[in-house]
Amino acid sequence: MNYLVIDLEMCNVPRDYRSRSYKYANETIQIGAVLLDEEFKRIGTLSQYVHPEHGVIDPFIQNLTGIRNSQVKNL
Repeated sequence: MNYLVIDLEMCNVPRDYRSRSYKYANETIQIGAVLLDEEFKRIGTLSQYVHPEHGVIDPFIQNLTGIRNSQVKNL
């Protein structure tokens, strides 16, 4: 049996942008995953940035994750 470990990095969505159509407080900015075999040895990895539609990467999130708005802007 193989195992898939997934990590999602999120940014905040300011209250001004939340509405009936988008009511969530966070939005994904990076998807990371590691595929492991039965002995927990790495088979493969994935790291993909995601452009947030409503959220903004603020200085706290930038310092925590190292992800900047410029990295996800044109995705």
